[in-house]
Amino acid sequence: MSKGRLIPHLHAFSPLFKTLLFFSLWLVAGPVLVQTIRYVKPGGTGNGSSWALASGDLQAMINASSANHQVWVAKGIYKPNRKADAFGTLTPNNRDNAFVLKADVKIYGGFTGTETQLAQRNSLSNPTVLSGDFNGDDVPGSFDKHIENAHHIVISVGNVGSAELSSFTITGGYAFGSGSVTVNGQSIYRSYGGGIFVAASSPGLSQLTVTANAADVRGGGINNQSNSSPRITHTTLMGNSATNGGAIYNRDSNPVISYITVSNNIGTFAGGVSTATTPHLCLPIPL
Repeated sequence: MSKGRLIPHLHAFSPLFKTLLFFSLWLVAGPVLVQTIRYVKPGGTGNGSSWALASGDLQAMINASSANHQVWVAKGIYKPNRKADAFGTLTPNNRDNAFVLKADVKIYGGFTGTETQLAQRNSLSNPTVLSGDFNGDDVPGSFDKHIENAHHIVISVGNVGSAELSSFTITGGYAFGSGSVTVNGQSIYRSYGGGIFVAASSPGLSQLTVTANAADVRGGGINNQSNSSPRITHTTLMGNSATNGGAIYNRDSNPVISYITVSNNIGTFAGGVSTATTPHLCLPIPL
């Protein structure tokens, strides 16, 4: 008697069985997810699809990204080149220019410009600076040369989901001006939040150095308002100035703060953290 085949060829099975088989294998192995990354270097002229084709326009790469995309930024100095309320148009040296975060997009600095993995970056060796100093003439320890600087460096407004900004120095924001601009339905006052302005938003802010920013009214380093709950961790705020909250000002907000250092900030009423509501402090903060 012929032994035959104990396991028949796949084509012997019915179409329904094959469909169920492949679906089962897909469930076990899971779908193959390709991470979309856009690359930024100083002076880059490419489309941002690789380090070799890096773009020099950080905001353009943020704009082009979608949920769960990442933007990798090589060491160097970047200045906002688009107005916060019209970031689709280039407006060099406009004081309303700012880097505006986008929902669920993660932005990482600290790269040399050759890395293939996120873990390879080193923010200490590769300082990545977001600066509002359009003339390049700021003097350390003084705000005398800040008059032409951007009102804000970074703005996070509305529901940004898992958006994250990590491993940057934020400097040269000078929130001295009247009136406001409107971004995502929120008023961004020109006298609040020289470094980072957060309104009705809860981004992740990590491994940042927020320094030498100033605001006429509140939040020289960071201004949180309108029910914001940013997650601020492993961050240093130093040398910032404002009438209220030289480092951080919170109003109707509950930021989650851990592992931050606050030093040498200046404020008429509070040099460090000034708050109209109590922030949620995960760990003690050195003051």
